[in-house]
Amino acid sequence: MQSFNVDNLTTSINTQLNKGIQVANQKNTQLQTGKKINRPSDDVGTFETNLKLKAELKRKSQRIQNLQNSLSFLQVQDGSLETAGKIIIRIAELKVKHESQTINSSSKAVFDEEFRELQIELKKIRRSKSNGVSLFSKANDKNLTEKSQNSNNLRANASGKDDFLILNRAGFLGSMKIEKKFPPTAATNSAGGNDGESRTLINLLGPSGKITWRQNPYTITDHFKVIYGNDVIHEKVYGIRDTGGNPWVELYDSPAQTNTRRINVSLPAISGERIDEIEFGRSGNTSNTLELIVNEYGQTSSGTGWDADYEIEYDAYE
Repeated sequence: MQSFNVDNLTTSINTQLNKGIQVANQKNTQLQTGKKINRPSDDVGTFETNLKLKAELKRKSQRIQNLQNSLSFLQVQDGSLETAGKIIIRIAELKVKHESQTINSSSKAVFDEEFRELQIELKKIRRSKSNGVSLFSKANDKNLTEKSQNSNNLRANASGKDDFLILNRAGFLGSMKIEKKFPPTAATNSAGGNDGESRTLINLLGPSGKITWRQNPYTITDHFKVIYGNDVIHEKVYGIRDTGGNPWVELYDSPAQTNTRRINVSLPAISGERIDEIEFGRSGNTSNTLELIVNEYGQTSSGTGWDADYEIEYDAYE
């Protein structure tokens, strides 16, 4: 009984010392950098607010770019319409002169030649494009564009027959996009956890991105794992090796804790903060959940302690 109390006292002292050292390190980092917030766990609320402001700034910058692209397109179209208007006025003048009774045949031939050249210019304007996109649609088009077999193109019906005008998305249409940016997520999960199993289920806001997971095993080895849908996308053992100095530890492989498996300790085998950036949703998996697991099935001895926090940045969804 006496030995049990001494162990508890030792564990309590170690925990308090670790927390004191952690606070001292945090203050020292703030003094050195001149920043109050150096990682998400320093002030989760303020850190998340800053990330949201950056995301909103990026969305507004994209909207400004879209408006600038629209303005450029309309300016080119307006210039073409102005030129076409001048050509039509000149064609009307030529028609009046051509039908005059006082004009001889040689002058009419000159008017005809000019008329044909103006027709060619009108056809060129009709077919003109801005960054690969036609400025004007055909009068008999029911829809301006529709899907093409090539996902990078749009298709417009050019006539009543089986011929089509293919519009490449490059240029104007390529930059005219609606980009939805999901707000980032930052949180602390089970700070000050123990040797028991810890599971944190995250319902994702977007289909892909990356999670930055800060894992601190303190002084005793801990097992950290990330499951994306049914896929294990991260599994590490951080901390000190076992007392025998082996470069691996044995972990339970079921809740019953009957069988074990070996997994190497991620070197260098020391305690302290580890940071991993883990991508999700960029290789075909479309799950909408992430699960963060520490000490799965209860993996470590009593007296252990750890903390962790994470930040999720989502890819823009177009």
